[in-house]
Amino acid sequence: MRLPSNGGVSTWRQRILTCLRQFINLTHTWGQSGAVTDTCHDIAQCLEAQWHETEHRLPLYPVFTGKTPQ
Repeated sequence: MRLPSNGGVSTWRQRILTCLRQFINLTHTWGQSGAVTDTCHDIAQCLEAQWHETEHRLPLYPVFTGKTPQ
């Protein structure tokens, strides 16, 4: 399956891993951890192992880094 071009500064891999991590963090914060959270954790670990070259932090848009687009 090929995902459409995102046109942004982050990759689909970064977005997927960030969403999984955020979900896991929120469920732990709210005390709602369960099977779905555990599954998301397992998926995140598998993807991180396969996508080891993926930067784990989402990049900031140039306007927030002080760089001007060219």
